[in-house]
Amino acid sequence: GINAEYGKQWYQRRVRAALACFAKYVHANDRKILKRMRKLNDNDNNTQVPGLKVLEALGATGLRSVRFSKELGSLASSITCNDMSPQAVTAMKRNIAHNDCQNITPSTADACVLMCTSKNEFDVVDLDPYGTPSIFLDTAVQAVRSGGLLCVTATDLAVLAGNHIQACYGKYGGMPLKRVYCHEFALRLLLSCVDSHANRHGRYIKPLFSYKADFYVRVFVQVIESQREVQKTTARRSYVYDCVGCHSFYLQKVGKHTPGTQHVAPGRGPPVGRSCEQCGKDFYIGGPIWSDPIHDTEFLSQMKEYVVNEGRYLGTEKRMTGMLTLAEEELPEVPLFYELSTLSKTIHSTCPHSPHFVLPSSMLGIRFLSLMCVPSLSRLMHHLL
Repeated sequence: GINAEYGKQWYQRRVRAALACFAKYVHANDRKILKRMRKLNDNDNNTQVPGLKVLEALGATGLRSVRFSKELGSLASSITCNDMSPQAVTAMKRNIAHNDCQNITPSTADACVLMCTSKNEFDVVDLDPYGTPSIFLDTAVQAVRSGGLLCVTATDLAVLAGNHIQACYGKYGGMPLKRVYCHEFALRLLLSCVDSHANRHGRYIKPLFSYKADFYVRVFVQVIESQREVQKTTARRSYVYDCVGCHSFYLQKVGKHTPGTQHVAPGRGPPVGRSCEQCGKDFYIGGPIWSDPIHDTEFLSQMKEYVVNEGRYLGTEKRMTGMLTLAEEELPEVPLFYELSTLSKTIHSTCPHSPHFVLPSSMLGIRFLSLMCVPSLSRLMHHLL
């Protein structure tokens, strides 16, 4: 219907904005690429970085690649659109010819084989499978160059959100918790999974933008090669202890990094006793999850600037600007959140209006912000006692 089609267009515009900003602000200023290009051009300081080399590993009929070609223009120098289905590639070639896209190369191959044999080949790798992306991650983090962009979608949100814990642990290597923050937990589980695959190849991730929409979660991460940073990766992940009774939660870092050094020690814990000091109940243990920031504020501001400048073409400027503003205002140092109605239910109290609760609590040093994924919820700076 109309709403479904509008949702697809809205989704594609977010992807376009992210790729355009990465090309303009990150890729174009990559020192390694600039240095290599200057060598090829006899140390000419006016040398410019070429457009993005993009791989859509699971391209189906190629419609997304066609959009990339038409809307990114010179920002994308070459696009490889792959699908292992011969029927899909036939439709793909027809779409490419119909839209006169000269920079798209169709490919018929197994996505894992293609990425495994194309190490460090692409500036952007886009993974949008039906269901879990976990089977493609190990080769995807190798196919993208160091400093490149990896875009990953997981449409099995029910698995990540805690409805199928055995499947989640098998696919993503983490235990989900079915709590009010389950969608943010799903994002952080996916980021932890991507990072663990990157670590096996001497790489780590830097999340640029992450969001949940409808039935899926999507992350845009920069994949960077650095053994020094890989050693610190345990300090970016945490286990979560969540009380069975009152839903208080506590985070336990997997590792502890000493600032200014390369020393990383095992995390010390647990951060709680055998039973909750608030209600006396036991704890569920979830994770490990990515507990560092899930957005890059500088990249978000660049995306917002791009959306404002290109708003007359996008048609959804207000909605996208609002979403990016919410993401910018989130508290990056605070993973997960409490929700006011759940807190009220725990203490058997009528749920107060948000302004009546926020104002007195803010005087106690507690900060509140709306969440991008669920605007009616609030993230608390400090745990309530």
